[in-house]
Amino acid sequence: MIALISGLVISSNEQKVIIKTSSGLGYEIYVYFLLGLNQEVELFTSQIFKENGQDLFGFKTLEDRNIFEQLLSVKGVGPKSAYSMISALGASEVVRAIITEDKEALRKVPGIGPKASSQILLDLTEKFKKNFMDLKITNNKKRNEIEALDRGNYEFFSDAILMCKEMGFKEDVAIKIAKKILQNNEMKSSEELFKKIVKELTL
Repeated sequence: MIALISGLVISSNEQKVIIKTSSGLGYEIYVYFLLGLNQEVELFTSQIFKENGQDLFGFKTLEDRNIFEQLLSVKGVGPKSAYSMISALGASEVVRAIITEDKEALRKVPGIGPKASSQILLDLTEKFKKNFMDLKITNNKKRNEIEALDRGNYEFFSDAILMCKEMGFKEDVAIKIAKKILQNNEMKSSEELFKKIVKELTL
């Protein structure tokens, strides 16, 4: 399974790139972002096999790839539909929409209709919620640090950190960024805080 490719961009548009590796091999990869010619890049990839060949889908982060592969587990959602969701919404917004059962957000993606959005929520909402519950913070020191914040912020603070952990971000780093954000901003929900944390982590 090809999971990571590093090399030089020798062809690029907003749909595909060709990357030449140090071994001289060239890989054609689907992308939803523009890469500059002659740029050295490193992309996480998901390799999809089909009857007449195979496709590689590229991602800037491991978290994006993981969410894409979770979407592929949904009945009726193929690689192009799943990739379209990551492209249109971003992985963090896909996670938020699924956890909060925001069907309308999913339906904004081209090719994702009422049936597909309902199936995504049916197959993934409880799974994602369970993952977050399994990631409950048990370290007392970390819990005390969190609870040292205004108690009115604790619940959505905790939920936002769990969302970050589900996407593969380090808990300590997410907590540090969240505390900094809360010092300077008033948050109204865990989703709002989560999106700000992810934005900081992916700058």
